[in-house]
Amino acid sequence: VVPKWKKPPPYIGFDETLAQEGHKQWAHMDAILSIELYKSMRIFAQLCFEDRVALVKGTTVQLCIFHPSYDAYFRNCTENIVHPDGYHPFSHKFFLNDRKSQLVRKGVLRACVENKVTREKVVLLKMIIALNSAAPNLSTAGQQLIEKERLKHVKALVKLVQLESDSASWATNYSRLYDLVGQNLAIANVMTCLFFTYYVPFVNGQKSMNTLWEQMFF
Repeated sequence: VVPKWKKPPPYIGFDETLAQEGHKQWAHMDAILSIELYKSMRIFAQLCFEDRVALVKGTTVQLCIFHPSYDAYFRNCTENIVHPDGYHPFSHKFFLNDRKSQLVRKGVLRACVENKVTREKVVLLKMIIALNSAAPNLSTAGQQLIEKERLKHVKALVKLVQLESDSASWATNYSRLYDLVGQNLAIANVMTCLFFTYYVPFVNGQKSMNTLWEQMFF
């Protein structure tokens, strides 16, 4: 366990020098944790290889938005995502006036705060986000399997909200909470746009692209 992380300087793209200095690339860790989550799902073993690839490529970025948002929330952040080492994503002056970067920097943290999400809700929301049958290139059979599994977690989330709300307010509370999933997807799409707008031109001709990013986005 690391008691205190060394805060890295603002950067445009994580590089080997930062890694050698002991800094963490949190987005990379979030992606790896997402892949490990898929591997732990029983349904993942039921999908054909092509559908596994399609699901991971189609939803990992969404989890990479959700992970740091709820993690920052549980560490009492309320406005912008702050990683465990104190680093603010997209904090380099190059990004400060960019609207897309500001959206990603906030993630769905405000939604976590407003809904007062619990760890139980986070688990269910994470599964709902990961089990997105609208991921590109899924087969019809794969879509049906994923949607059936996703529905189980949606129903569990409904039940959880009902248990902690009165009969007059549970539907509104659930609707507000479930909106987080759509917000998360929208910000993930913005993140993908940033990747191609800034990161790809930045690494082009300067250094090789991170293999994981290459596999996820191409």
